[in-house]
Amino acid sequence: MQKKSIDYVITKEDLEEYNFTGDFSKDKEHIKYFKTPCWTEGRFFRYRKNIKWDNGIANQYPENVGIMAKEKILVKHYQYRSPQQIQKRIQDRKETKKRKDASAWNRMPETLESSLFSRCECILDENNIKFYQNQNSIDNIKRTKIKDFIKLILIKLGIY
Repeated sequence: MQKKSIDYVITKEDLEEYNFTGDFSKDKEHIKYFKTPCWTEGRFFRYRKNIKWDNGIANQYPENVGIMAKEKILVKHYQYRSPQQIQKRIQDRKETKKRKDASAWNRMPETLESSLFSRCECILDENNIKFYQNQNSIDNIKRTKIKDFIKLILIKLGIY
């Protein structure tokens, strides 16, 4: 099973219209825009003896993962919850970004202003599940019917 992440952002206009408190339970209703494409990644795998985990940084998924379900679990992801939280996150990541093995950290914005988007770059959340499901996504697990069929045969034979 995969998760499909709807990544919410704070917009420049949000900052102009609302004074964020830093309390996510109060601020959440003012974070209404998300960026596309959405991100998908595998989260649930059927256990088999042939699954091998390489806990290296380069690969976060096991080898021989098998066949992934077509359905995706929708997740509303609030990476940035308030200007205060963004600023703390930037500060906390400064030293980490210097590491050579920290590729994901290198994408962290340098300033609060560079982490904000304009509403015209985003999509307004209208709380429509079918709309979310139809959003384009970056799929990091490539699948084809032929590849899944071959995997299924190999799994049944105990080879994969």
